[in-house]
Amino acid sequence: MHFNLRLNEDRKRDWAVLVNHNIAAFLQNHADCERKACYMALAILGKYPERKAIAPVLIKVAQDKLNRFRMVYNLLDGRALRLGIELPDDMYTKQLSWLKKGGKEDRFIYQLLTAAVIHERECMMLELFQQVVSDKDLADKYQIFLGSVNPYTGMLGHYLSEVVLRDKMAEMSLAEAKIYEGIALAPALH
Repeated sequence: MHFNLRLNEDRKRDWAVLVNHNIAAFLQNHADCERKACYMALAILGKYPERKAIAPVLIKVAQDKLNRFRMVYNLLDGRALRLGIELPDDMYTKQLSWLKKGGKEDRFIYQLLTAAVIHERECMMLELFQQVVSDKDLADKYQIFLGSVNPYTGMLGHYLSEVVLRDKMAEMSLAEAKIYEGIALAPALH
């Protein structure tokens, strides 16, 4: 099951030009995103320790994200680039997190939905990057980041019926589209 995420052709074209002129900024952003995704998985685990069924999945997500971070870090290092000292504010993620509502159960579901939609947007943008980057050696190295399965939608399937999950994903897709189109274009995953 997937979110219905879109990227209009003008934005896609403009993003491709921007990324190709700012490879260093893109790589730094990608590294930051992998660090934040690792932290997000661990934060959900820490916030809901009573939900033992999700612990193995979230630990695996954190490990995978840390491994991906290491790969991007090596790409940065190979280009004599550094990480930023601090993680920059991410208005996309921040605005998505404002969608959480209701009691503890609803907040839990919305945290998983938020993580799932972020994961899917990042996968979409990594695939686009791999297609449009003019540095073919870098494009080849980015092949490893493609085809990732969204672990959060699987977790959501344990807590919601297929119909409810489909409805919540459709609702989140609409909200995400408004947020994504409203943020400034940058050489970034989101």
